[in-house]
Amino acid sequence: MFAIFDQVIVMANPQIREGVFVVMLHIFEEGVHYGHVGYASSISLPLAVVVCFLTAVNLKLSSKVKIT
Repeated sequence: MFAIFDQVIVMANPQIREGVFVVMLHIFEEGVHYGHVGYASSISLPLAVVVCFLTAVNLKLSSKVKIT
């Protein structure tokens, strides 16, 4: 889900925009298009925490890396 940003940005046309809208697209638009860099970074921080948590859970479940 987090890795589809490039596909969405390429296919983003106004007619299907609401159907393909993802968090990364919102962060990109707020930071780059509208210049709200502080707001975009404040959205990015919780997203980074969620991604790190999901990565740790995935590694723990796969038993390839021991997390203490």
